[in-house]
Amino acid sequence: MGLIILCIIPFSVATKLSLHDMLYSYSFILTPNINTIIAGDSHSEVSLDPDILSKSINISSSGESVFYTYYKLKHFLTLNKGRVRKIVLALSYHNISKKYQEDYLYADEKSDFSLKEYYIYLDKEGKNEIKKSNNYIKYMLKYDLGIPIREYKDYDKYKFLLNKNSSKNNIKGYGGFRSGFESDLSIQRIKNKINTYFYNEDGKYTATSDLIIEYIWKIIALCKNNNIKIYIYNSPLHKDFYSLVPENIINKYNNLIVSFKKKYNNLIVYDVSRKPLKDSYFKDGDHLNKLGSVVISQDFLKFFNNFNLER
Repeated sequence: MGLIILCIIPFSVATKLSLHDMLYSYSFILTPNINTIIAGDSHSEVSLDPDILSKSINISSSGESVFYTYYKLKHFLTLNKGRVRKIVLALSYHNISKKYQEDYLYADEKSDFSLKEYYIYLDKEGKNEIKKSNNYIKYMLKYDLGIPIREYKDYDKYKFLLNKNSSKNNIKGYGGFRSGFESDLSIQRIKNKINTYFYNEDGKYTATSDLIIEYIWKIIALCKNNNIKIYIYNSPLHKDFYSLVPENIINKYNNLIVSFKKKYNNLIVYDVSRKPLKDSYFKDGDHLNKLGSVVISQDFLKFFNNFNLER
């Protein structure tokens, strides 16, 4: 037993040091010309190009729950006090869907992905919430105690011990803008996405997540406490996709937006979910491709300018 402990200690120390270096690496420190953070899941990841919007960084990541977006934003703001003036938060109908969002917190496969990427951002409150996941113990042992569990699949973190300027691509959950020219609007693919987002395996509507709505409010409070303008961004949906979104969740979403605007004057809504776009601009029913991202990013920039905001 003593020999095992002696073997584990170097891994534990290396893990703790590498995670610290990762979380406090230069990649989280915004350059002086950046004052806007774009955050969310794949909807903003593929549609808002920071090179077009200017003075912005896109940290969106595919499959990212609003729960984890809150903690990632909190980390960025802690390291960039007083420098962030605007946050663009991608928020569409699926982002408040109970099954889809909470699967990324508690379901075995999806929570394993999320905890691997985002556990390092969580504080005590966040960790307490995801204790319900069967994967929690594994990542608590791995990242809090430094126990070497499946290290061959997680070697990237050690690059931060060897090179302080290691790439953003090696940082867990960091995200970034990405795009391609794929376009597949097949009805079956759209129906499959609708079922994944809004319905249980038995075909029943899953309703909305009180937990996720609570964390949207936390993001708004985070912005309010730091005097940051927040833009709620509802990205374009193909007409065939939108027609299948449950009316209940559309109504709930719209009511929430009204509540958000009443509580925070610095909240601005950019809803282009029903904006008519060419089919060739869509990657699939609810994501844009490169062609669509150029159009929407340019439109968003005009929207910024209409509010006399700095570019």
